[in-house]
Amino acid sequence: MYEDEVNSSFSIWPSTGFWEIKIEPEILWICGLNRTDWMLRPKVKYNFRPAWRLTVGMDIFGGETDGRFGRFHEKDRVYTEIRYEF
Repeated sequence: MYEDEVNSSFSIWPSTGFWEIKIEPEILWICGLNRTDWMLRPKVKYNFRPAWRLTVGMDIFGGETDGRFGRFHEKDRVYTEIRYEF
């Protein structure tokens, strides 16, 4: 992908764990500096067994329709994941 101009953005990604690290809330916010487009990605991870994890999250997009995230403004999504690590 090639664009004629330089696009700058910044992000904030706070994350923590509590209840003996069984619940891990997390949020990612990316905002364009050249355009008014952004993405917000909140999610929660729940470690319910030693090797099992359930994740629930969503992606919320906004901004100008020609921006990196704004083009997905009407296509927000919710997702879930069950993971087993061995």
